[in-house]
Amino acid sequence: MPKCFQLPCSTRMPTAEIPQAADGQGDGGDGEEAADPEGMFKNPKTTKRKGRDYVRFSPILLALAALASAGVMLWYFLGYKAEVTVSQVYSGSFRVLNRHFSQDLARRESGAFRSETAKAQKMLKELIASTRLGAYYNSSSIYSFGEGSLTCFFWFVLDIPEYQRLTLSPEVVQELLVGELMSNSSALASYRTEYEMDPGGLVVLEASVNDIVVLNSTLGCYRYSYVKPGQVLRLRGPDQLASSCLWHLQGPEELMLKVKLEWTQVDCRDRVAMYDAAGPLEKRLITSVYGCSRQEPVMEVLASGSVMAVVWKKGLHSYYDPFMLSVKSVAFQDCQVNLTLEGRLDRQGFLSTPYYPSYYSPSTHCSWHLTVPSLDYGLALWFDAYALRRQKYNLLCTQGQWMIQNRRLCGFRTLQPYAERIPMVASAGVTINFTSQISLTGPGVQVYYSLYNQSDPCPGEFLCSVNGLCVPACDGIKDCPNGLDERNCVCRAMFQCQEDSTCISLPRVCDQKPDCLNGSDEEQCQEGVPCGTFTFQCEDRSCVKKPNPECDGHLDCSDGSDEHHCAWPPQGCGPCSWARCGRTLAGPARCPSR
Repeated sequence: MPKCFQLPCSTRMPTAEIPQAADGQGDGGDGEEAADPEGMFKNPKTTKRKGRDYVRFSPILLALAALASAGVMLWYFLGYKAEVTVSQVYSGSFRVLNRHFSQDLARRESGAFRSETAKAQKMLKELIASTRLGAYYNSSSIYSFGEGSLTCFFWFVLDIPEYQRLTLSPEVVQELLVGELMSNSSALASYRTEYEMDPGGLVVLEASVNDIVVLNSTLGCYRYSYVKPGQVLRLRGPDQLASSCLWHLQGPEELMLKVKLEWTQVDCRDRVAMYDAAGPLEKRLITSVYGCSRQEPVMEVLASGSVMAVVWKKGLHSYYDPFMLSVKSVAFQDCQVNLTLEGRLDRQGFLSTPYYPSYYSPSTHCSWHLTVPSLDYGLALWFDAYALRRQKYNLLCTQGQWMIQNRRLCGFRTLQPYAERIPMVASAGVTINFTSQISLTGPGVQVYYSLYNQSDPCPGEFLCSVNGLCVPACDGIKDCPNGLDERNCVCRAMFQCQEDSTCISLPRVCDQKPDCLNGSDEEQCQEGVPCGTFTFQCEDRSCVKKPNPECDGHLDCSDGSDEHHCAWPPQGCGPCSWARCGRTLAGPARCPSR
């Protein structure tokens, strides 16, 4: 049998001619001439010819090498870099008009939940694939459903080329998906076969991979609750075996949610975070409390709308319900004020964020317009444990932004009182705007307002420019943070005689013994004097000159109030209890020394 497999046996493969050497012999021949030692040496003429050929073609070779290098660089910067992608995560919700929520869909372990999830996820994937986003699709998930016309809560991941990452913001992605839903071609799209989506009900938010990790860690203890109007819903505590739980809260669209948190343990290591979204999106965080907050054992937190999430993370030890949670739907409160102040210098009222002292909402925007009686007055805003300071425009205000007379100020928490003084120059009216710039909020803000005399803002006292407060000057105590109230003092914490600026100690004032040359230290001791640093204010708001007139057996105030409440010892105090009862209550005669 022939041993030919591919070709007929009679067929012979053509053979290439063997190139001949210069002396007429083949390089690969096996004749006797091939064994001639002289054939091992090349002809000098051939070597010279080849050298001239290398010189002739070297520019071409260099040009080809340069073109190859340029091609490699072009591929690297245009081709290779285009392949570098980043995973961008989006979260949100969409509404289905031809489906309605049922309680079975609130239980993740139910067959109805799994079936509806598969359909909704298939529809979401097909919707994304119908747009130019389909080329970047990576994965997606439907993790919960909501009340009314079926609301589906989702997340999906797109692998976007790095150079396009900034061009595909959540707003752009939402616009692309809504545009596809509203186009005529979408009527015949495959994702429309079962679901009729509401274009106006589609919401897309920015998320992160870490947000999805946190969400997945809570799915074993995931609670969905719908809050009806007027209902105060008590939420069931976390499972004992769970290390993390999520409460997904939803209310009527025209209302906003308010969650109340009450700690039941004095000390713990648990963490509770509240989000202005259906899931734990870090960029939608409202507040986070850790360790059974002693400063705020009870707190109320407002969302910007009808959706909210509360996430609990177990601490080092297991507690039985370390807190209580309740939620209710509340109406949006107006935060607009327009009023005119009266011509007096005491506090005339207050302004506050909606539902004070609840945490203000991430969507808070207040506008207060106040008018003073005349340009002789300025407007003073009095804060407690809150202050204002200037901030660069490229930095966000994390605890509220204030706009006053075209000045941008940022609020911050402090332990000291603070006053913002607003001078009136060209107009008797001023508008004060308070805005929450980010989702992270804090306790509600309350501010009192009053007038002050622009020509003499602090009668008898020193105006501290750092915090806007009127403080005693030269009393030996630095009341201003910069200490300006104690600079350039002639008589620090002493009485200054009018005639020669002699300094005498305060106990020698109004002691019926003249110490100044003309006796000015003993003048007007039984008369009302302007209130100042070293005067005592009576109950009728008049002031007397004697520094320490209480309970000394002499009526110094016209209403006798300096001798009221002089029973000793006061209830709950022992004799001469300086720290608890004060220096002046007993009087120097009863407690001569400390």
